[in-house]
Amino acid sequence: MDVDRNGFTGNEYLPADTYAGTGEDSLSVDYNGGRRGARGLGYMNVDLRAGYRFRLQEGKSLEASMDIINATNRANFANPMGDIRFPATFLVLTDIANGGPTRTLQFNLRYAF
Repeated sequence: MDVDRNGFTGNEYLPADTYAGTGEDSLSVDYNGGRRGARGLGYMNVDLRAGYRFRLQEGKSLEASMDIINATNRANFANPMGDIRFPATFLVLTDIANGGPTRTLQFNLRYAF
């Protein structure tokens, strides 16, 4: 039974020229391999910072700011496992890249003198 529909039915490794599937996403399009032929998934992360400085007495100030880490709250998946010997996880997205930071808000207050 060819569960991955790539011509391999046993315990073979997947050659570089058989990145093939049935869908239209980056993991399952036909490709003939070659140097640097496989592409991973896209990665996007937006960090924002906004703040304001209040001038107090001469030489003193108060700065208030807010940081938003991963403002889009997008899950960035790691590359899937490409080992055909494990069909249950072959080309399945299971891990989050870089630990997957969730959206985080941080408020800051700084007094300078």
